[in-house]
Order: sequence, then C-alpha cells, then structure tokens
Amino acid sequence: MNEPASLLHNIGGPSSTFIRWNGLAGATSSGLERSGSAPAAGAHGPADAPPTGSWLHCRHHRVAADGADADADWNRCTELLELARPGHGLREPQARRALLELMDAHLRELDWPSLLVCSTDGFVGVHPNEALVLDHPLTVFVALGKCIGSLWMRDRPWCLAPLNTPTVVRAAGARAGQAQDAQWSCRLWFPEDVPGHLLQPVRAGVERKGMR
Repeated sequence: MNEPASLLHNIGGPSSTFIRWNGLAGATSSGLERSGSAPAAGAHGPADAPPTGSWLHCRHHRVAADGADADADWNRCTELLELARPGHGLREPQARRALLELMDAHLRELDWPSLLVCSTDGFVGVHPNEALVLDHPLTVFVALGKCIGSLWMRDRPWCLAPLNTPTVVRAAGARAGQAQDAQWSCRLWFPEDVPGHLLQPVRAGVERKGMR
C-alpha cells in the first residue's frame, strides 16, 4: 500500500497553515477631503506615513429625457456610443467597432498601470466618501470593460457585458413604461494616488456640485 500524500494529512482536522491579509482597511478615497485640494500624483510621505493611494470613482449617470416613453436598449452599441459620441448616426456593426476604437484610444491616453484593484459592488467600508468622482462615460466604459472580479487588467480583452447592464433607476413619480435613468459605476484603487491628468476633471466636478 502506497504512503498517502502529505497534503491529505489535514483532512478531518483544522489546518495549521493560515494566510493573513490586512486588505485595504484604512485606505482613504480622497486627498481632496484630507487637504481641501487634490493631492499631487505619486506624492509620498515619510516611510512611516499612511498610504498615499486613492480610490477613483468612475461614474456616469444618464438622465432619461423628460417625458420619454421608450427606454434605451443598452445591449446595443448604437445606444452606448451615443453617450460618448452623440449624434454618431452609425448602424450597429459600425457602432460596435467605433466604440471599441474609442475605448482603445482612450485607454492609451489614460496610461493606467497594468493592474488595479477595482470595485463594482459598493465595497462597503473601504471607500466611505465620494470626494474623487469622475463623471465621464468613456472613462467609465474603459474601467468596466477591463474588470474581472476585483481586478482591473489593462491587457485583458474588452468585455462589453458590464456596459450592457447599468443600474436602472426609476425617478419618483415616473409612470410605468416611461424611460428610466441609468448609471454605470466602477471604483479603482490607485496605490500612488490618482494620475494628475484625471484630477482636473475631478476638481471641475466638485466645483459644479458645490455651485448647485
């Protein structure tokens, strides 16, 4: 009789091996909230200082036209492309190709790291505030289109399925059959703070919100 494999010796009893991960506890989502202004990209403090990384909430809220009776079909690239290139006038195959080309070009402009931690389901307790919010449909599409589980992977093939299933919100008082608002949302953790070229539109969004 052969000697059983050593890996099977723990069956029936607790393992003596464990993995400890401290996670992202304590990670703040905002240099804006800490200092009143956006942090410099890649800024680092002393060796014993807390992490300087930040969450960036990429979010786009599409408000349904007042009184519209037909809701958008988000399974169609013609509808998705309309958010990034209004009035494009393309048919479905051409719209899909144009959308992917736009996303490819925008991804190159963003120049994000090859891997980022991402969150599409709320990730309660990790990013409790929303100070760093970027409302730009194409950036949200780039974020969602490369997410798999809790990772954003720059080199994975595009997946348009998350774009097809935004969160649908019916406005208060809306009647049955009336068009509904839709929202796309994805949070990305930048361990060395949000890239500087994204902070200007974030600041602009904060200023617009403050003027309301």
